[in-house]
Amino acid sequence: MNIFQNFPDHAIQLKFFDVGFGKGAHGWVHEKSVPYTIIAQAVDGFYEVVSPQGNVVVRGDEFFLATAHVPLHITHHATSNEREMTYRYFHCQYYIYETIDVFSLYTLPPKTDSETGALLSGWMQELLLLKEKTLSIPKIAQRQTLTHLILSTLLRISTPVADSNVNVALSMELLPIVAFIREHMADPLTIEVLLRRFPYSRSALFTIFKRHFNQTPMAYLKTVRLNEAYRLLCGTSASVSLIAEQCGFVNSQHFSREFQIKFQASPLNARKQYQLRLTHS
Repeated sequence: MNIFQNFPDHAIQLKFFDVGFGKGAHGWVHEKSVPYTIIAQAVDGFYEVVSPQGNVVVRGDEFFLATAHVPLHITHHATSNEREMTYRYFHCQYYIYETIDVFSLYTLPPKTDSETGALLSGWMQELLLLKEKTLSIPKIAQRQTLTHLILSTLLRISTPVADSNVNVALSMELLPIVAFIREHMADPLTIEVLLRRFPYSRSALFTIFKRHFNQTPMAYLKTVRLNEAYRLLCGTSASVSLIAEQCGFVNSQHFSREFQIKFQASPLNARKQYQLRLTHS
């Protein structure tokens, strides 16, 4: 049975995206791990990217690809006699029913070929042009079309992971719990709270979270909180202490420590890096 047969179109949602361009000094090494999928192209110069998938050099029409939470070591190389390289990027989070990252079901190649890269480059350029215009309903529709073209192209060049149907089925079973966690992440949630709210034994709850997310329920809660904190840091001007409170951390020191472990950057540095990209866009 095809589990996707009766899925409505709105089952897959674009939760976050950012498109832009910037400049990097020749030889600049950027080490990071982020809660979204990265698609990036060196317009002038080239990238050298080291990740758990191996080492790749990305130049010309090629794009490098990386899914969420993958540790990356990115070196920026300018062309001869230039001091900076120019790059453009598309960052995105696509979710099925807001519970499962689409790209957790697929293995992306570390980079595209030139033909696929040329397609992505054209759509990304259109998104950049839309970014400069006042949005209207037709432009929002055009933006949605372009982002879904990018998604379908990335899925076309990806390989489904084993048991992806099982993962989606589990996701549907977990939907009420995950929705509750997202809605109440600012509250002092515990295992006991979840067990009182939902009809699972402690062992069953741990088993289903481990099978689906490869995390315990509390580790998943921490991931949700940190991902939301990253979004708030990049998308709002709220203070670190306020974001820590809104995302359910005991205090800003605890939040900063967990954020540094997860994303290899402090909350303030993550915000500065994002704002720097906007300045160059």
